Amino acid sequence: MSRRVRLSLVSLTMVVAAASTASAQEAACKPLYDATRKAGEQPGIERTVTHDGMRMVARKTADGWFSKIDDAPWRKMPYGPETGERAMLQDPGLFTKCVAGKTALVGGEPARAWSYVTRVGPAPSAATVWISEATGLPIRVEGDGTAQVSVYRSTPFPKP
Repeated sequence: MSRRVRLSLVSLTMVVAAASTASAQEAACKPLYDATRKAGEQPGIERTVTHDGMRMVARKTADGWFSKIDDAPWRKMPYGPETGERAMLQDPGLFTKCVAGKTALVGGEPARAWSYVTRVGPAPSAATVWISEATGLPIRVEGDGTAQVSVYRSTPFPKP
């Protein structure tokens, strides 16, 4: 076998290996993409985010999204978080190194923990999301000192 043929075979093997790794990663992270898409479709969402002692609450209502930080008054948001999430979900590398963990009770609800690495922000960071086994929705996310708890309703939350 000539050197050129051997190099071609090695190159082809590397391409196939890279493609199968990408496919395996896509399959491993599919539950995270599915849960994030499903969350954006819910009519009523309340997200509570805590970071460095600050607490922000955002609610999806029939009149749009409203938020408040700590004890400040509620304010209408110019657009909802799902606008940015839809754009981020187009990135096949948004979630990487996804690993299913144990099921635990989160807010009294059985949820599967998933560890992953995300590229949201200036640098990749590790995080964990708990996805409800009953609904398939993400109910808690933790990473980089930030925690987010989400509550879903089949109807929009009342306007604050």
